[in-house]
Amino acid sequence: MHTLLTRQLARLGFKEDAVPSELEAWQKLIEFVSTAYTEADQERYMLERSMELSSQELMGLNEKLENAQHIARLGYWSYNNESDKFSFSKELCLLLGINPTKPTLNFEEYFNLVHEKNQAYFQKWKEEIPLGEKLEYEGEASIKNAETNEYGWYYIKAHMEHPGKMLSGIAIDITKRKAIEKEVASLNQQLVESARMAGMADVAISVLHNVGNILNSANVSLGLLQEKIERNHTQKLFKVIDMIGDNISSLATYLTEDPKGKLIPEYLTTLEKVIKEEHHSFANEIENLVKHIQHIKDIVAMQQTVSKVSGMTEKVFVPEIFDTALQINGETSLTNDIKLTREYEESCFISVDKSKLLQILVNLIQNAKDAVHMNPANVNKKINLSIKKDATGKDVYISVEDNGVGIDPNHLTKIFSFGFTTKKNGHGFGLHASALAAKEIGGSLKVESRGIGKGAVFTVALPINNN
Repeated sequence: MHTLLTRQLARLGFKEDAVPSELEAWQKLIEFVSTAYTEADQERYMLERSMELSSQELMGLNEKLENAQHIARLGYWSYNNESDKFSFSKELCLLLGINPTKPTLNFEEYFNLVHEKNQAYFQKWKEEIPLGEKLEYEGEASIKNAETNEYGWYYIKAHMEHPGKMLSGIAIDITKRKAIEKEVASLNQQLVESARMAGMADVAISVLHNVGNILNSANVSLGLLQEKIERNHTQKLFKVIDMIGDNISSLATYLTEDPKGKLIPEYLTTLEKVIKEEHHSFANEIENLVKHIQHIKDIVAMQQTVSKVSGMTEKVFVPEIFDTALQINGETSLTNDIKLTREYEESCFISVDKSKLLQILVNLIQNAKDAVHMNPANVNKKINLSIKKDATGKDVYISVEDNGVGIDPNHLTKIFSFGFTTKKNGHGFGLHASALAAKEIGGSLKVESRGIGKGAVFTVALPINNN
C-alpha cells in the first residue's frame, strides 16, 4: 500500500484488513485520501505547466540566440580529438555551406576547406591538442564555403574544454572587414604616394624658386653688359685712329699744332682708363653669369639626386646632407636677411635613404624660412641647424629651429596630419609627407613650440646604423 494511506489508516485506528465500524471515521479517511490526490494532481499540473513554460522560454531564447548569431555572422563549434569530429552550430553551418542536418566533419574534411596559407596554423592545433598544454587559441583564417567554393575570412577563438580531448570555440565572419582593410591599405598606399609626390613637388618648387632668383640676378648682369656694350668706348678709340690716319703724313705737326690733334694724347690717356675699367666690369659681370649658370647646374643636379627612386640605403655624412638641403633652398638668398647658424656637435655618418632624408630637410628648412618671414614682429630672423647624438650613441637628432611665428598648442597634435596647414596658400602635404618619410627610413619626426610667436623646433631622430 501507499505509505501515505498506511499512515492515515494508523492515525484513525483502522486496520488494513478490516472494514471500519464507524461511518464518520470512514468519511474522514476518504476525505484525507481525496485531499492527498488533489494536492498530488495540483503538484503534477504545476510541474507540467512549469515544464511547458520553461520549454517555450528555452525555445524563445534559442531563437533569439540564433538570430543574434545570424546578425553577428558568428557560430560556435567544437572538436573532439578522440572521435576526430567537428560539430558546428546551425549558423556556422550556413556560413560554411555545410548541411545543417549533418553538421559534423572530421579533421581532414575541415582541413580541406581551409586555405593552404592557413593550413599550417590548424595543423599545429591538431598536434597540440593531445598534449593539453595550451589552453587558448586565437587567429584569423581563410576558409572555403563548401557550396560556393568561395573563400571567406574568419576570426577564430577557442579554448581547451577538456584538456587533451575537447576544443571548443567561436568563428566570426570578418570577410567584409578584411575587404575594407584591403581597401584602406590601398588608399593609404595611394595617400603615401600622393604625400611623397607632394613632398617632391615642394622640393621642386623650392628649386624653381631658387633658380628663378638666380635667373633674375643673371638678367641683371646681362642688362648691365648690354648697356655697357651699347655705350662702348672702343668706338671713340676707332674715331681717334681714323683722325690719326687722315693726318699720318704730317702727324707730328697735327699732334702739336692742330687744335684737335693737340687733344688726342690726353684723350687717349683718359680713354685708356675708361676702357680698362669697362673691361674689368665686363669681366666681373661675365664671372657672375658663369657663377649663376654653375649654381643653376648644381641645384638641378641636387634636384636629380632627390628625384631618384628612393629605397636605396647608403652611408651619408649628415652635415653634407644638411648643406645640400641649404643649397637647394638657396643658401645665399636665405642668409641675406636671416641669420643662419650651425651646431654640428657630433658629425657622423649614418646608413639611410639619402633621397628621403634630403626631402625631409629641404621641407623643414623651407618651412623655417616661411615661419620667420611670416612673423612681422621678428626683426632678428634666425634659423639654427643642429646635429646631436643621444647619450647612448645609437641615435642622431637632426634639428631645424627658427624664431618665427610659432605653433598654437592646439595644433601640435595635428601638425603632421594630412591636409592640415596654417599657411594661406598651403596644401598640408609637406609635413605629412616628411613624417611618413621619417617613419619609412626607420626614424621619427617631432615638433616643439612654446606657442604663437615663439618659434618652433622640428627634429628628425634616426638610428645610427653603419653596418
